[in-house]
Amino acid sequence: MPTADGSFAVCIISFECVMVRILPRTLFSLMLIQWIVSLTMGISAHGQESFRVAIFPFQFHAKENLDYLQDAIFVTISSRLMEDGDIEILDREALRNALPSPETNQITEQLALSIAKDLDADYAVVGTLTKVGEFVNVDARLVGIETSGPPLRAASQYRGLEAAMEGLAEFANRTRRRIALASAAPQEKGETQAKSTISSLYEKVLDGVRGEKPPPPQPQRGLETFQTMSTFLRGVDVGDVDGDNVNEIVLMDKRNLWIYKVTGGRLRLYRKIEGHRSDDFLTLDVADLNRNGFSEIIVSNMRTGILRSFILEFEKKRIKKITDRQKWFFRVIGNSATGQTLVGQKMAVNQRPIGKIHGFSWRGKTFHPSKKTLTKKEIPVFSFNFGDLEGRGEQSVIYVDYHDHLRVLTQEGAYRWESPDSYGGTDIFYSVGSQGSNVAENRVFIPPRLLVADMDGDGISEVIVSRNTFKLNMVEKLRIYDRARIVNLTWQGMGFFESWETPEIAGYISDYQLKDIDNDGKDEIVITAVSKGVLRSGASSSLLVYELF
Repeated sequence: MPTADGSFAVCIISFECVMVRILPRTLFSLMLIQWIVSLTMGISAHGQESFRVAIFPFQFHAKENLDYLQDAIFVTISSRLMEDGDIEILDREALRNALPSPETNQITEQLALSIAKDLDADYAVVGTLTKVGEFVNVDARLVGIETSGPPLRAASQYRGLEAAMEGLAEFANRTRRRIALASAAPQEKGETQAKSTISSLYEKVLDGVRGEKPPPPQPQRGLETFQTMSTFLRGVDVGDVDGDNVNEIVLMDKRNLWIYKVTGGRLRLYRKIEGHRSDDFLTLDVADLNRNGFSEIIVSNMRTGILRSFILEFEKKRIKKITDRQKWFFRVIGNSATGQTLVGQKMAVNQRPIGKIHGFSWRGKTFHPSKKTLTKKEIPVFSFNFGDLEGRGEQSVIYVDYHDHLRVLTQEGAYRWESPDSYGGTDIFYSVGSQGSNVAENRVFIPPRLLVADMDGDGISEVIVSRNTFKLNMVEKLRIYDRARIVNLTWQGMGFFESWETPEIAGYISDYQLKDIDNDGKDEIVITAVSKGVLRSGASSSLLVYELF
């Protein structure tokens, strides 16, 4: 599945085709490290000994000379590491003197580790910075000198050097937290038995919790340039809409649907469906739910304060509504491997989603809700899914709440976990209250979809979720995003760790899917990304396609 060097490329459809080299993030979360450390508390201990960190010069790849950034990078990382007073930064002159020659300008990770070990350091920080035009790719790594755990890695793309320095500052903060957790039960150097025990525990976690997983799947190539979409795309999904055994791509904005075919590596417009001028399309799903060989197009829709969701299907080469004016918010959960299910949630008198979630089944000529609910708790229908997080045949409920926190419940509704950080994030909403009211307080935001799939075939469900970051959050109901990515999460008993992520992009991810977009028998990650424009004025959208292998 992965490439030899663990990198991948991404092609942006609707702007320009851009090849971006990135590397996956660390395989273990801080929770996992804390768990391992807690198991080894009795093995060794030492007082308040500080940890020594060697920060090596970053390697630059750019047309212009960026050597002037070395000082800024060193100060940015070192100042944050030394905030708590328990981390010592090795002298830069000592590092330079330890190089094979003064002319050495290519410092490999192996060379850095060798030098750091000779200088009695506990950790080494190495990295590269690549600048192409205004875009800057940073790959920074914290590597333990005598630890068997994986490195802490941050690989992201930024627009401009200033944003890249902010990213390095966040990497330094994460580095400090990683070292702080390790210091909870540090080992004296030379205690080989303790180190052997820790290594054994580490391997046991790998074998017992994750199994012999291959490195995370990496995107490799994308489709060629298609066109610019001068609109705010809200949704994307993939399916065999016209029953020709070839998948089409469906895109959605506020009141339009586009169906595209992939021909010769390019997209060709097949159908455009225009809604009513008062329509407000909120969610999009594409799936063959009635098993007739034609994938339905399912849209949650508001019209002048009234919920009027509908389902489209091809019939005799024409698209018709097989379900219309439904007072349900719709979503499709599951995946092509485990089966897909149409689910729905009602709207309250105050025009907000309410109640538990019902499944739908096809009977006669339409879809009917089941009397039995699928969830014990009232959660957002837009952003939930079921998954076997531990490979034991027990389904958990995973969802992003209205405050952008990822939550896990048992199937009976009991609390299991809540993320301390934010996931999801959305700028898709509808307004409630008096007709035409669009003030911030009257907005109901729609959390983004959440995908669950066993991507590496080990019987354990992984969670794929978007992560949009605020640029402006003046009030809770006014959101402007400037950074976004997709992350893959794997359960570790006490919480999730991020096993891989896409590059950080400038803008906002409005929707995404994991389906076979180019009909090669393999699923790709498909993303609609929105950029440009303030408060949606002049918005422009892109289709990003990451092929996994």
